[in-house]
Amino acid sequence: MTDNQPVIEAGSDQAAQKKSKTGSQKARKSAARLLAVQAVYQILSNKQSPEEVIPEFLEHRAGGIDIDGDELVTPDGPLFKDIVDGVFNHFDQLHEMVQANRGAKDEEKADKSAEPLLHSLFICGAFELMVHQSIDAPIIINDYLHAARAFYDDAEVKLVNAVLDGVRETTR
Repeated sequence: MTDNQPVIEAGSDQAAQKKSKTGSQKARKSAARLLAVQAVYQILSNKQSPEEVIPEFLEHRAGGIDIDGDELVTPDGPLFKDIVDGVFNHFDQLHEMVQANRGAKDEEKADKSAEPLLHSLFICGAFELMVHQSIDAPIIINDYLHAARAFYDDAEVKLVNAVLDGVRETTR
């Protein structure tokens, strides 16, 4: 055996199973963003507080969730909490940024952007673009586009891309 060969330990199947359940750091961050959108949507729709919803999501909805046949990995808990808390600590500012970058010219687009789930995508992405300056904007935007695809067709995904790209231009 050389130094460059991997060592296979007894119980490595358990380690592989645990890794597949928890996921890579990138997958965990993506899952945190998707879960944050869902939590913000629930808070807006049910008029709940982040203090109620964050523990509920982390204890009962994190990891093992099936979305279109794919199992969601365990989300990055601190990132999830940071996004949800941050959205509501900066809600008015984020809402204004989204409205300024929406560019809705017709009634149909204006109606869609008022939809709570779509608005949740906008404000979560806007929060991260504004606050998480150390993370490349394309990484953030791509994760929110992936989240948008879980719920919407191409037209809405393009709208999310346009709004978040506009926010990126004003925040970076």
